[in-house]
Amino acid sequence: MKLSLFFLVLQIFFIAPSFSSIESSEIQGSEIEGFKIEGFEIGSPDKQEFKNCMFLKKTERIRYFIEDIVKELSVRSNLSFVNVDAPIKRCIQMMIAGEIDFMLSIHVTEERLKYIDYLFVSEGFTKIIFYTRKDEGDWLNDYEDLKGKTVGTTVGFSYFEKFDVDDSFTTVNVSDPKQLPKMLAAGRIDSYVTHSGLMEADATVYPELVKSPYLFGVDMSFLAISKESQLQPHRPLLVDAIKSIIGDGTMEKLSNKHMPGFKFPFTQ
Repeated sequence: MKLSLFFLVLQIFFIAPSFSSIESSEIQGSEIEGFKIEGFEIGSPDKQEFKNCMFLKKTERIRYFIEDIVKELSVRSNLSFVNVDAPIKRCIQMMIAGEIDFMLSIHVTEERLKYIDYLFVSEGFTKIIFYTRKDEGDWLNDYEDLKGKTVGTTVGFSYFEKFDVDDSFTTVNVSDPKQLPKMLAAGRIDSYVTHSGLMEADATVYPELVKSPYLFGVDMSFLAISKESQLQPHRPLLVDAIKSIIGDGTMEKLSNKHMPGFKFPFTQ
């Protein structure tokens, strides 16, 4: 978890992962001890709980996928993990400060490399897409074409570094991404931005909308660990656990369960 949302942010994935250089031979197996959380045996009661930051809403399908993966990681690594809810920007701040330990599906940026270690990176795994109205033609062919426009975004989501901090255009933030195609169709905004395959407009409901020619590819790390986290020494365990989740088909099974038709690269 490259899942904002996989995500999310997770961010979200058509390119096979480039795995960490840590070898499976470094992993030492361990017996699961009798501590239960949400029905899973994940270690002993005196073990430290490591925190995963979750910025997705409780109603979003990718959230359920990530929650199930966190449970699998707990079981297979014999470590105790809990989810902490916060907006995406707060999650990043806490990762930098070491207040939370890891995130699944997070965008990779040069700035974050100073504070965060990325594992299982997939380059350009998802595309950031922009919708416009057909009757206005293909006016959005390049990033600079956004200047002076009004763009709809979803509260709590990160798109890409340049876009997130740019003030050359106006952004209109909504809490529910389903509002965005309605607003665009009504002419209240010039465009809206989303992730390919996750929150796209239904062409049968909004035939007047079209994807712009301009796309932006985003690198995503399936697992990101704060450089300040006490989870760092357990990286070999996590790498081995993720490899086993991918290798035995569990990743693909959970992806199909929660997001049928949306294929993550981290499933094979």
